[in-house]
Amino acid sequence: MQLLAWGEGFHAECPNHACRRAGLCQASSIEPECAPLWPEALGRRLDDMLVGIALSAFRTEASRAAIHARLVQAFGPDPQAPSGKKRSRSAAGTPG
Repeated sequence: MQLLAWGEGFHAECPNHACRRAGLCQASSIEPECAPLWPEALGRRLDDMLVGIALSAFRTEASRAAIHARLVQAFGPDPQAPSGKKRSRSAAGTPG
């Protein structure tokens, strides 16, 4: 968002003194006082970018899960990984 605002030169017109002084948008979202500076098309572009980032993260996570599933299928589960099963104290070798 800050890069888009900088590219459009909003920091020079921004009502926020910190933005004007730094020469860069300081907001993490489109603040109400900055909203009039943002044309609707640029707001849609920002929304599209955020959707793209979310889809990319989702795709990366799905790819990692698929690779993990293939490795487990090929080589079996990691013998050092916790099984998730709770053992009773007597089965674990501790008196109970």
